[in-house]
Amino acid sequence: MKRALLGTFGLAVLALVSATAAHAAGWVTTTDPRGRAFLSYTDAESGEKFLTIRCLRDVDVIGAAVEGLGLPKKANRLTLSSDGGTFTIKGAIERDGKKTNFEGETAATEKSLSNLQRAVVDVLAGDGDVAIKVGDKPVAEIPPVGDVKSLRKFLSVCFKP
Repeated sequence: MKRALLGTFGLAVLALVSATAAHAAGWVTTTDPRGRAFLSYTDAESGEKFLTIRCLRDVDVIGAAVEGLGLPKKANRLTLSSDGGTFTIKGAIERDGKKTNFEGETAATEKSLSNLQRAVVDVLAGDGDVAIKVGDKPVAEIPPVGDVKSLRKFLSVCFKP
């Protein structure tokens, strides 16, 4: 119960930060002293952040969020795929006023961390664009993580021993 509340609180804080902060275009990693890392992609044209991969080591949770992008009314999974492979996380569509988001979260077990690490390295940093699909609906294609410094920062926090 404590982890669920902490995870929910973390999502609320992330939503508040997402709504109020200006975001640099492309891929950016942000971290905090609690052992949390957020790898986010912001669209250069709209200036809106629309994909965030999060690793909350302090509460053993990993997750992903997609904002906007003409999401379907109902969906229970987010799939990221590229020439490097596929990563899927279960979740749900949430509405906040005019914004529609997909929020997915799972416990940070050894298996889920291994899957996330493989996804970050193989899918997000691989060759070719990353296709984002919510439910059965393709919603965007974005470039792979090209900023090695950002990627290393995320990996060092999320996958430290």
